[in-house]
Amino acid sequence: MRHALLASIISLAVFAVACGGSNAPNSKMGEAQNVEKPSGEQAGAEVKFSNDGSTIGWTGRKTVTGSHDGGFSKFSGNVTLDKAGKEVTYVVVEIDMNSIWADDKDKPNAKLVGHLKADDFFNVEKFPKARFESTKIEKKDGNYSVSGNLTLRDVTKSLTFDAAISVGEKEVAVRADFQFDRQPYGVKFTGVGENLVKDHVEIRLDVKAKR
Repeated sequence: MRHALLASIISLAVFAVACGGSNAPNSKMGEAQNVEKPSGEQAGAEVKFSNDGSTIGWTGRKTVTGSHDGGFSKFSGNVTLDKAGKEVTYVVVEIDMNSIWADDKDKPNAKLVGHLKADDFFNVEKFPKARFESTKIEKKDGNYSVSGNLTLRDVTKSLTFDAAISVGEKEVAVRADFQFDRQPYGVKFTGVGENLVKDHVEIRLDVKAKR
């Protein structure tokens, strides 16, 4: 009985990997929230970042035939610190959607990239930019909970996800790995047969802003 149970667990694990499962937690989605960017006495230094030294990656998964990894080659933003320079109080980033790549950054999958840029997915000709702007950043169990408005295809929704944030003398780092549902943003392509595309997309942030 014990061996049968172990075999079943292994089989389920193999099936999950084959289907492109993810361990990244789902973000919490809601309606767009008001943005109150810190200013005056509430705001400290602003530290800029870009794709030069930072990465924004993604993984899209299918129900049967695996997954595709990718990212964005061009983006920029900044983080705002508190007056003491110890905590991040605000983050904003703008992504050039036309810089999307898939499978291999140096030699992207041209067919897939072309499809992602089309109206089935992001329609980058009509919606060339995506933007995330934080509305709340608070400490949570040793890490941080980040809430903010993500605008994609001219649709804005609030997302809340966990992040690891560190503020050093020379660098501010923000790292996060989470999933969100693409359907509310009008990214509704489903695929057919064994190429059915899952609704949730995994996002991986690794932001490093030099002070």
